[in-house]
Amino acid sequence: MEENSYVSNKRKFNDAWAFVLYVIYYLGCNSFLAMSVDSKDTGSFNPKLFLVLSTSTLCLIVFNFIAFSYFCEFTLKFSMVLFPLVQIVLLVLFPNPISIFFGVIGILIWLFFISYYWSRIPTIAKMFSYATKICLKHFFACFFAISLCSFVQIAQIVLTSMVFPSADRNTSMVIIALLVLNFYWTLANFTYFFKVYVSSIIAYHFIEYGGERIDVFSGAFSNTLYALGSISYAGLVLAAVQTLKYIVISERNRNREEERRSILVDIILCLCLCIISLLEDVIKFANEFSMPYIAIHGCGYVQSVKESYRLITNRNSVAMCGVTMLNCALFLFSLLMMGITFVLTYFFSLQDVKLDFSDKLFLNSCINTLIAVCVVYYTTMSLFVSSYLALIYLHTERPQLISNVDEEIAEICRKAKED
Repeated sequence: MEENSYVSNKRKFNDAWAFVLYVIYYLGCNSFLAMSVDSKDTGSFNPKLFLVLSTSTLCLIVFNFIAFSYFCEFTLKFSMVLFPLVQIVLLVLFPNPISIFFGVIGILIWLFFISYYWSRIPTIAKMFSYATKICLKHFFACFFAISLCSFVQIAQIVLTSMVFPSADRNTSMVIIALLVLNFYWTLANFTYFFKVYVSSIIAYHFIEYGGERIDVFSGAFSNTLYALGSISYAGLVLAAVQTLKYIVISERNRNREEERRSILVDIILCLCLCIISLLEDVIKFANEFSMPYIAIHGCGYVQSVKESYRLITNRNSVAMCGVTMLNCALFLFSLLMMGITFVLTYFFSLQDVKLDFSDKLFLNSCINTLIAVCVVYYTTMSLFVSSYLALIYLHTERPQLISNVDEEIAEICRKAKED
């Protein structure tokens, strides 16, 4: 099959300034962090706890892949039914006016959502299942990206945590803000790198269909490298808001610790925090949909946000409702299975370990181990949403490419758009 080397005929390195700025900023901040590390302050690690957490997480990841590959419709419907039950349990456990108010609102929104989108679950499930099976077919290509992104993120967390407590006490707020920006920017960049990469895997599965799997890997990786500028731009926008949120929280805590606490200042900071948190959620939502769009269309960050928003609101609501269902399923189903697998692995592996959380070394080792496992899990789970959106965007961009490979899934995508 003769196709263009890249998914979009207009592929170029957009938003290059953001990538150059990130590289310079990353090297500068991490050099400062590396020189500030106390050689005596080394990160601790709990091997037995890691065994329990990694085993339960691995079981959960495998279970999720099986569920979304072969039992996707049941998984989505089960999570939709489980949601109100969780809300009711929360109302029973926390019977206060605030939890009751939000619990009732959540159940009402759920009822409206289910009544409108329940009939679409079979179609959405088939698309989820197909996209997940593509990722499984290119398992080693996906595993490479999971390992790379998780390693860099964990390394950044460890390096920052080794320096930040002392920097927080002895360094000015300006320096702290710069370090926090570097921290959030790095985490965001490699999160979005993985999303673009997975979306590229989906695209090149169709472009290189019938060829070697290494061609899919090389094509997807090259496509992702072209998007580094837009990835850095998206990461900068999110990191800037998160840094501002950190500053506001720090100032609020400092104001509350003062003897002459200002109620007016506290109210203003709380209002600012609400606005910033809302803005952060909006940016995360926009970036969730724009990263696969960048991978498929090859446009810049600003254009991808505009076009992906137009696509999901005007022409393809199945993208938004599908992502909502998947996030709900991942959260509830994963929470349930994580509890089960953790209890089982603890029963067989950790009974002889004394859980002394008053021991600072033990507590730090638990936190470090938990962070490492959570980073890997979160990175892996983001694969589902990105692959699903990539399939939708690719069908919108080049439906003939999909129909040439699999007419059945092309018809499902076409039906999803028309519903």
